[in-house]
Amino acid sequence: MKYVLFDIDGTLVDHSGAEERAMLSIFKQYFSERLESDFAAFASTWRSISETLMEQYLKGLLGFEEQRTMRIMEVFST
Repeated sequence: MKYVLFDIDGTLVDHSGAEERAMLSIFKQYFSERLESDFAAFASTWRSISETLMEQYLKGLLGFEEQRTMRIMEVFST
């Protein structure tokens, strides 16, 4: 055998679970006091922003850290 391929995301590393726990932690700490806020709406906003910025990153329009920083800035500005 010459090569071994590891499927990290979703197999060796639970990215989705980690992201869900991070979103819940951020929501509880910063957004749950807002009467109009609910976690489902917050998570939907988070995912939409994440997808848009990841597309920009994959096209080479943003750096990796830049898209992460922009995601937090946009989430907190909504």
